[in-house]
Amino acid sequence: GVNTSIKRIGQLWDDLVILMEDGADTGVITTVDPSDAPNPPLEVDPEASRFYVYHRTGRPCLHCGAPVQEKRVATRRLFLCPSCQR
Repeated sequence: GVNTSIKRIGQLWDDLVILMEDGADTGVITTVDPSDAPNPPLEVDPEASRFYVYHRTGRPCLHCGAPVQEKRVATRRLFLCPSCQR
């Protein structure tokens, strides 16, 4: 965050406002853009198709298909796409 420009923070905020309004209207938190969600879900566990990388270690990122990695930071597990997230 320290190196994030004010312009980029504004862009992120604009996106968040849209997502928060949508969540308030539907009662559901949007975690995957519908255009990226596999239909029907590709996995035995349909819940796994609700997230781009969360709890998807070794499975493809729903956005780009790269294998999701898992890292430990202190006691936390972090899930990331090495292609989409830098």
